[in-house]
Amino acid sequence: MARQEIILGTPPTGLGGDTPRVANSKINAMTSELYQGIGTNTAPLPVSKGGTGGTSQATAQTGLGLVKVTSSIDSTSGNLLLAGWGGLGGQLQSRSYTPDQMFTTQAGGSFAYGNNGGTYPAGVTDGALINMGYDTAGQFAYQILGDWRTGYMYRRGRAGGTSGAWGMIYDSINSLVDPASGGLMSSTVVNGYTVTKYASGIMNIVGPAGNTASIGAGAVGQLNVTIPAGFISTNYMVASAIIAATVSNDHYGVISIINTNLTTLAILIRNGPSAQAFEVRLSVWGRWK
Repeated sequence: MARQEIILGTPPTGLGGDTPRVANSKINAMTSELYQGIGTNTAPLPVSKGGTGGTSQATAQTGLGLVKVTSSIDSTSGNLLLAGWGGLGGQLQSRSYTPDQMFTTQAGGSFAYGNNGGTYPAGVTDGALINMGYDTAGQFAYQILGDWRTGYMYRRGRAGGTSGAWGMIYDSINSLVDPASGGLMSSTVVNGYTVTKYASGIMNIVGPAGNTASIGAGAVGQLNVTIPAGFISTNYMVASAIIAATVSNDHYGVISIINTNLTTLAILIRNGPSAQAFEVRLSVWGRWK
């Protein structure tokens, strides 16, 4: 109701003002409305007047439509999340679900760890899983799986109900692992040679091959070189050599490199008019698989 003004009358006696009964009646009416606005334990303020309509936390939440999720995978629209829901703010959930089952368990983002079974990346049996699903029908989704034993991560997509293959996510650690063990490339030094392997199957061996004995004027000298093992066939081996003369650059250089076998090469050098030795640097390309 509107505010009721108490008429004070003419000072100093208040002549013409409200009688005490009328003034107190106005006060009672206005304070009664204030108490109704605040609400009481037996008559709580309804939602329509800015209250909750409840006399306890539970009834207040119900009055405001604040319904909690019923489980860690409850995806009912509008429900309130709790700590641990989908792995948020708590331990990872859905231990009994495989990555395949998570496609149809929960839409949106969820954090879980899958149990043995289902489709995993090669060599992985368990790990932390992030599932980002469009719907619980499992038609469209994206998953990231972390293998907590190796620290490696994998990803795959799903479109139209069909899952793609798991692929490894490469970083500064696993990209430099020996490609035979899943890396992109590796580089090691073996007997003074740098051996670089690539995931495509290509391998390069480069390094100093040593010095020749003195080669007579106009003669052809041969330097036999042993390189680290690793090539699968001489058919794929391509070698080149750079030489540095010790006396004169007047020479014919390297005239041939012969693959005697997978680890032995014969480098033939034709000298010029001055007898001299040569320093040889070798590079060999081939395939390791």
